[in-house]
Amino acid sequence: MAVFKIVHEPGKYSDPSAYRTVLGYCFRPDKTPSGFVGGRNIDVNHAAEEMETVSKVFGKTDKTKVRHFILSFSPTENMTPAEVAEVADQAADYYSARHQIVFAVHEDTDHPHAHFVMNHVSFRDGRHYNGTKQDYYGLQRHIKNILRPYGLSLTAAN
Repeated sequence: MAVFKIVHEPGKYSDPSAYRTVLGYCFRPDKTPSGFVGGRNIDVNHAAEEMETVSKVFGKTDKTKVRHFILSFSPTENMTPAEVAEVADQAADYYSARHQIVFAVHEDTDHPHAHFVMNHVSFRDGRHYNGTKQDYYGLQRHIKNILRPYGLSLTAAN
């Protein structure tokens, strides 16, 4: 069963260096040796700078910077890093109409997992992401639909 988890680290995602810190961790080469990274509305090689630019253009530099979540698979599900990347790529579509979002598949554990980092500031209109329950459950439904062809289900760790 795949596990969906929102990462909450009070204060860390509002810090002025949040874009660089969180994205730096997610894209670490020792965690992503096969290079399975991607995103929507952004060049992953310049993700921190581009997210920072969007927040500055809209004058939204004083609040939470990113939303960070993880989609993890147990070793018994036999998901390859390439398959996790396929799932992550489709999952990123959920926010692509309004937000910059990236993903990175980590292979440094016995269970492959994908980290997602989304800019809280919409590149469309500068509105700040407000994380409703409706959105939370909508994202879960979206991921469940992606996992169905793999014969997998989803649970939330939050």
